[in-house]
Amino acid sequence: MMDNLQHLSKRTSPGGDSRARLSGPPSEPLIQYGSDQSLTSGPQKASNFFTPPFWTENVDSRAFGNRVQTGGDERRPFLPPPDIGDRARSREREDIPALASTIRRKPVSASFDSKVSQPASSINEVLAEETDTVKSGKPLWRIWAFELFCILLNILLFIFVLYKFSNQDLPDWPFGATLNSFLALATTMSKASFMIPVSVAISQTQWAWISKKPRPLYDIHVIDQASRGTWGSLVLLWRFRFQHVAVLGSLLFAFSAFTSPITQLAISYPMRDIAVIGEATAQVVREVRSPEDRLKMAGRQAVYQALFADHAGFMEPFPYSTVASGAVFCSTGNCTFDRYDSLGICMKTANISSHLRVEEFRRPGNFSSNDTLVLSTDGLLPDRKVWKVSLPGAHSMAHQSRLTAFTDMLTGNLTFGFRDDPILRARIASFAIMYTTPLIHDRTWWDSPKQREPSIQESMNNFEEFRHDATEIIFHLCVHTHETTVHKGVESTKVVESLTEPAQQGTGPFLDIDCWPMVRSFRCAENEARWNETFALKSPTPGDSYSANYRSMEDLSGALRYFLAGYMTTQALPEDSKAFGFYGAGSEFTKALCEAVIFGYRSLEKLDVLQRRLETLYQDIATGLSASIRTGRADDTFVHGAYNVTGEPRGMVPYVKITWAWFSLLAFEIAVATLFLAITMVRQTGDRDSVSRDVKDSSLATLVALSEECRAAAGGRLGPVDELKSASKGLKVQLKGRQIVLAEEYADEKPC
Repeated sequence: MMDNLQHLSKRTSPGGDSRARLSGPPSEPLIQYGSDQSLTSGPQKASNFFTPPFWTENVDSRAFGNRVQTGGDERRPFLPPPDIGDRARSREREDIPALASTIRRKPVSASFDSKVSQPASSINEVLAEETDTVKSGKPLWRIWAFELFCILLNILLFIFVLYKFSNQDLPDWPFGATLNSFLALATTMSKASFMIPVSVAISQTQWAWISKKPRPLYDIHVIDQASRGTWGSLVLLWRFRFQHVAVLGSLLFAFSAFTSPITQLAISYPMRDIAVIGEATAQVVREVRSPEDRLKMAGRQAVYQALFADHAGFMEPFPYSTVASGAVFCSTGNCTFDRYDSLGICMKTANISSHLRVEEFRRPGNFSSNDTLVLSTDGLLPDRKVWKVSLPGAHSMAHQSRLTAFTDMLTGNLTFGFRDDPILRARIASFAIMYTTPLIHDRTWWDSPKQREPSIQESMNNFEEFRHDATEIIFHLCVHTHETTVHKGVESTKVVESLTEPAQQGTGPFLDIDCWPMVRSFRCAENEARWNETFALKSPTPGDSYSANYRSMEDLSGALRYFLAGYMTTQALPEDSKAFGFYGAGSEFTKALCEAVIFGYRSLEKLDVLQRRLETLYQDIATGLSASIRTGRADDTFVHGAYNVTGEPRGMVPYVKITWAWFSLLAFEIAVATLFLAITMVRQTGDRDSVSRDVKDSSLATLVALSEECRAAAGGRLGPVDELKSASKGLKVQLKGRQIVLAEEYADEKPC
């Protein structure tokens, strides 16, 4: 309405023109009743009371609707009550002057041209036109502030779910709540937060839809239903056929039904190791000292472990954990340890065949007392060749069989393969192995398929010539670096590095041991004068040191000589013998060395297999020595100076694993919702003066905007919904100004 109205100076006579001019000073009363005669009521006379045209029931239905046929004082709130004429006549009878009844209002001014008299309908149109040009004071971002907040909340919820619980431990919530229930709640909130702006944006699009050109009134119903749920969205998709931006919102409604069940698939609960409260220790050794530490027992155990713990025919060394049981304690069954160091025994081999001296005699001759006769039970056979094999300054052997092996420890400073190697300073024992190697010229029998592995006798009958080879094996002190893990109660310890770096400068072996010839004894002499001397090694970790006294090294060396030295041979004439086998001197180890390693069928067939088996056997002994020094045995320990390093106890617990691919639908919906809202807002930026700019999903806006003609054409009253739909489909309307008015003609067509 206008802010000011001027005094209405003219009154309308009963039969006169219905138009009035607006004039008069603004200080005069807004409404003034006339004289006594003007208030006289009669059945044939109309009242002389002046009524402004915009307060009457205007015949112009475009401004306020058609109210000609509907009466009632409630539709004339500013007209005098019916009994005002009676009160006026009563005053006249009593000679009381009639008062000018007024409604006190703030004086207003009119902006109409006072020179031209207009009909009431024209004034209403002018007022409506001026009101339509009122600009909205809100900026666009304030109009859509709540919807923008919902989109932002939805994105934050999405990010929160993705990053808050991914790869985290399973939460322990009260009342039995689980992460799946939380995800369902978060998904529902996320879906609601982007469906709110989508619903509002769908409703807002109806005003732009009917403002451009005439559309069926039914389209307003379709868009409104689409903003309310999935079924309405499907109807909109069918009717609009992707010809309107509201289709984006309808697609979101349609796909939102699958959001919750699909996002539930994103969570799984696998198991993983985490640090828990418990105890984890691993035993390490930094120093060995005899007689407190029993290194002879450790040597004996290591030799037997090498023989009986083998599981691959000496083709692969056994794992360190196989013989190191008992050195690790884990209370939870799953533990990890940082790398740690411990004193151990290392092994190295060298081919010293070039140092051999081989002599051949056609018949037995004279032998010296230092020569070891390696003979079978047949003794020294006359008229057969004799081979004498020796290492300068060391051992020598004489034999007649094609399969003969001899091994003994090198004493003093003697070595053939490690003269310039720094590990010689830390040597515990060196063993020289001299053996015969067959030379196979005709491989017909060797390469033929066989149902079983041939015996040694069969192999010996299929070669005539042979050669002599020698290998030196050195055992020395070293510092092992271990990696240990315990998984489901099973220990796994590996030696990943070894270091042998003497702390003191010197040349030659620290241990100078002297042993009697094997034909006399398998024992070595003791050097009591040096028992308290200490040999130290540098540590891979700065600040640590590892050491052993002379006596402990002497004890271990003597034990190795006792168990590893010996010789073996077969009959010189296997084809004539009925009791073929190996004969010789030494322990169980010597027999295994000859039968399984040096003279096994595969070793005779391929020389590289022989070298591999030889290294594996002695590596197993070194591994067993290192493990025995650390752990001892189940009921006893050999070294008393061991101490523990701590690890980290771990336990298998479930954790939350989120598969991001299952969130792709929700992410797609968020992106489309954001795009849809952005398109809706952008389309309003150039329409700042539109009256429907801030209407959105208000049902009141549709109620007040629909003109009387539209309501009348649609039926004018409530009825069955099918009748209303049928009528609205054939009724075209358009938004003009602030009203939805009828189009020029009706047409029952779908939007295009």
